[in-house]
Amino acid sequence: MPSVTLDDDLPRCEPYLKQEPDIRDSRSVGGCLAMPGSPLHGQCAQMGVVLAVVAATCVLSHLALDALVARFGQALPLLQHPLAGAAWNALAVIAAILPLRRLAQRGSSEIGKALASTQDGFCLVADDGRIIEVNDAYCEISRFGREELVGSMFALLAIEEAAGTWERHAAQAREKGWARALIRHRHRAGYSIDAELTTRFDPRARRFAVLLRDVSEVQRRTRALAEANARFQLVLDSTAQGIFGIDDAGYCTFANQSALRLLGYEHETDLLGRTMFDTVVSDDSALEHRQPCQVRRDRANAVFVRQDGGRFPVEYWSHPMHAAGRFTGAVLTFFDVTEAQKSREALKIAATAFEVNEGIMITDTNGIVVRVNKAFTKITGFGSQDVIGRHVSIRYSDAHDATFHRRMWETALRDGHWEGELWSRRRDGEDYPERLTITVVSDDDAVASHFVVVITDITERRRADEAIHRLAYYDSLTQLPNRRLLLDRLQNGGRAPEGEPGPGMRALLFVDIDHFKTLNDSRGHHVGDLFLMEVAQRLQSCARQSDSVARLGGDEFVILLEKLSDDPAVAAREASVVAERTQYRIGLPFQLEGGNHHASASIGVYVFDDRSMTPGEILKCADIAMYQAKSAGAGRVSFYDPVMLESIRRRIGLEHDLREALDRQQLQVYLQPQVDAEGTVLAAEALLRWQHPKHGMISPVDFIPVAEETDLIVPIGLWVIEQACRQLLAWSRVHETSALRIAVNVSVRQVRQPDFVARVREIIERVGAPATLITLEITESMVMDNVEDTKQKMLELRELGVRWAMDDFGTGHSSLAQLKYLPIDKIKIDRSFVRDLCTDANDAMIVRTVLAMSQSLGLIPVAEGVETEEQLRFLRENGCKVFQGFLFGRPVPIHEFSPLRERRGAQDASVVHS
Repeated sequence: MPSVTLDDDLPRCEPYLKQEPDIRDSRSVGGCLAMPGSPLHGQCAQMGVVLAVVAATCVLSHLALDALVARFGQALPLLQHPLAGAAWNALAVIAAILPLRRLAQRGSSEIGKALASTQDGFCLVADDGRIIEVNDAYCEISRFGREELVGSMFALLAIEEAAGTWERHAAQAREKGWARALIRHRHRAGYSIDAELTTRFDPRARRFAVLLRDVSEVQRRTRALAEANARFQLVLDSTAQGIFGIDDAGYCTFANQSALRLLGYEHETDLLGRTMFDTVVSDDSALEHRQPCQVRRDRANAVFVRQDGGRFPVEYWSHPMHAAGRFTGAVLTFFDVTEAQKSREALKIAATAFEVNEGIMITDTNGIVVRVNKAFTKITGFGSQDVIGRHVSIRYSDAHDATFHRRMWETALRDGHWEGELWSRRRDGEDYPERLTITVVSDDDAVASHFVVVITDITERRRADEAIHRLAYYDSLTQLPNRRLLLDRLQNGGRAPEGEPGPGMRALLFVDIDHFKTLNDSRGHHVGDLFLMEVAQRLQSCARQSDSVARLGGDEFVILLEKLSDDPAVAAREASVVAERTQYRIGLPFQLEGGNHHASASIGVYVFDDRSMTPGEILKCADIAMYQAKSAGAGRVSFYDPVMLESIRRRIGLEHDLREALDRQQLQVYLQPQVDAEGTVLAAEALLRWQHPKHGMISPVDFIPVAEETDLIVPIGLWVIEQACRQLLAWSRVHETSALRIAVNVSVRQVRQPDFVARVREIIERVGAPATLITLEITESMVMDNVEDTKQKMLELRELGVRWAMDDFGTGHSSLAQLKYLPIDKIKIDRSFVRDLCTDANDAMIVRTVLAMSQSLGLIPVAEGVETEEQLRFLRENGCKVFQGFLFGRPVPIHEFSPLRERRGAQDASVVHS
């Protein structure tokens, strides 16, 4: 324990010793030692026993302590005996209370000086407990005013503890002459402070001299230190690692609970004071571990010994402690590595098994790859650096959608296992087939922690299977499905899953090449084979993706049409379109060895939905229809069902006439006005009409679908755009009509054409029409069919000045998020919503919503089919600005349309109906 040299600490008491003589007694060196905040208080317990004798002498002779210091100061540094603590504390008390006794015997003026100069609180208390006098320090500590304190009961005003505290303290002071206690002293602000109370009782004056010192900060620090020590001990005991300390000789100084548990001891006292290198560390390794513990922080392996003699391997860290360059001890942290060694051995075995021929990939439950083997790299081309830390989706093939992969992992997680075949992607981008086995790895709590994925490349097996399948089900010459596969598809196709609507009607086209035998006989089988292979390719180009083309043998082919309309008439018309397209393609010249060859085909069509018919019966019906076509002459199409023949013939005739209608100027463009709320004509919509020489005016409902199916809509649509451009050019030359616009509908087949933008640009430039006055109208379904391609073409025409409108809005399935990014200027509210908006609350709500949405997106809404004043009033009230319908004018031929006349007519109509 450090020595206490009073001479060294006297200078720090100088401020106390320099006070007035009467006060200096209370601030003598002994008084400093008695005060917790004094410079020597922490060392006073180290003084010698001799001070007890000195203190007694001081009391008996009433000798001031400073005089004692003056007389015996040279000897005080020698009082270093370890048993002097109690005596020195007694001296400190005496040093504190002696001045109180002397102050109590002095006059009031001297007391006032003393009270004013001391920093500790001081008060005189009468024997009955009333406060006689206080100093300023007491008022400062308690925040009570002098007038509140003097005359009050000390026990009630000052001491916060339970009743009787002051009485017991005062009784002790009467009995012994002095008393000391720690109390909770009241504070005027309502809280309390920790205080040290030192009291001297004067029996002659029958009063108490009370010295009060605020020790709140000392107490707070003491409590904080105790709490910190408790927390440190809690942390030390709660850690799973064993921790113990040693001194410079290797003796144990402390050990935590984990250390005791691992070493097999119950109490810390069983280890304290014992040499750890002899007790804990195995004899054969104790010496070699002394040096790391003494000189450096180190990590090492050792063998520790339990109390029962059992040995176990540990891994430990030593943390040496040094003071003044000298080793003073160390703290050792260790844990049992028995299980870790077993795990490492198991891992070595697993690592050997890991390197098998199958690819192995290990992921966490989030799909992040944590490890792969060499076979995985060989199969996939991905090295460990390519996949570790990344999601397994890096291997996903586009052959399967996100739903497939999500369900695969969910099934594995639910069942603990998944196995199946799928397509994956190699590092070079190639898709390949593989067999995948996913196994879930769970932790000790049965919670999934990892997935083990075993990968087998089945590319070669698939190729062999495909070769066998192709030999059995495909024609060796044309590579088309053969009769066997066709009958299988007739048997198993066309069936909807249970609970889902039917897939529609089906049709079988029996195609027989006319006069093929002549070609085969005249030019040889080699040329005949080339011809049949070319026919197969042309038939495939006529079929849709959902359809099947098969070769039955020789020059007989079959086209199986799936997913036709549920309406027999419509289904027959759809089948007829394919049949006509097939005849057209077969009729084109064939480039064969030795020159061109012209051919034709007889086609029998059978439309059916009877699931009870056998494949052979279906094929027979189509065959009969084909012979009916041959009987009628080469290059004919014949339907098996005679009831449908008239409809098909009429549709075929309509298509034939439509091909000539454009050249014979039978098609006409009509215009219908679009007006504002005041009836002023702002624009007109171009509508197509067909004046047939025999059948009169044919509705667009009848001929537009035929034009769409046969691709005639492409030249017809461009012709309508050109007529609109010519009218705009004529209007632009007249001031009153120079700002009028014309809207033209474009079909999905037009927009799909690769040269659509170039063709429209060519018409505008050739005619010289103002492109800014042209509005092209598209439907929602057209945009949804191919959003990015359609958007790009719209933007290219927008750069020319062409504006765009969304026609029949609300009837399709467009996404508002996509609509937001399309270059749309107008939204046309479909007439089906306008018609019943005054009687149908749902239609009214839809119209209001579309109008509000248009305003928020900055688009111009146009209401179609406005026929009544009531509809007009509703639309106006809800913010619609542009209207189109019979209320403002019916469609008229383009040369009869007069914007000024239509505007006046619209205004008159508005006046009449209002």
